[in-house]
Amino acid sequence: SRRGGLAEALAAEGASLGEALGEALDGVLEGPRGKAKEALLDLLADAAVTREVLRPEGRPTRGRVDEAIKRLESLSPEAEPVYSDLLDGVWDVRYSATTAPGALSSPTRELALFLYSGGFSLGNALYSFANGFWGESLGLKVQGLTVRISDFGRNVESSAKVELAGRTDTLTYTADLMPLSSSRLSEEILQLRLPEPLGEQALPLELRRSILITYLDEDLLVVRHESGAAEVLVRQLAPVRPE
Repeated sequence: SRRGGLAEALAAEGASLGEALGEALDGVLEGPRGKAKEALLDLLADAAVTREVLRPEGRPTRGRVDEAIKRLESLSPEAEPVYSDLLDGVWDVRYSATTAPGALSSPTRELALFLYSGGFSLGNALYSFANGFWGESLGLKVQGLTVRISDFGRNVESSAKVELAGRTDTLTYTADLMPLSSSRLSEEILQLRLPEPLGEQALPLELRRSILITYLDEDLLVVRHESGAAEVLVRQLAPVRPE
């Protein structure tokens, strides 16, 4: 009918107008977003900053980094990051906020940090332990943290390279991801892989954690775990194959 055709035309026009307004708003935010992103990455590229945030007395520096992260989070281009195709990929952990190590930091404390307040990576627990009394006594160094997300944001494998007594080993855990909302995921950790001779370790109890995705674009991901601490991840560039 003529009335039905008019309604469809108005609906189509409204949808087109909404898309146009969305694109226009995204264009307006692109300048501030780019500046906020550049400022954060420049801050994290400063070796002095990355050392200072791991020290007990580095609270002011951690505050500066968190302010830069919050500024970027307010400009996220993805309204529903949990369902975005951009989530899949291999990510390097550029920053993992950690609880400042104490004088009597212990393996039990860091295990609790990993089990109950970690993000996508092992960084929170490892950095806290490595920079505490026992980690420094043992000469433990964290060399790199990598996160691989696959199957449309439903699976994650996180690995960490650590050096101890001149030997480099890799710690890995795998987990299933389940959407709780358009920006929050539930992570169920399935398995830990420890250096030999320990090898693969199945968890005796079900372990679930909640992760909030606060920023996502083509090459940058920011998540916050249940304690509110943030992780900043940068996408690895795909290798270019010669033709």
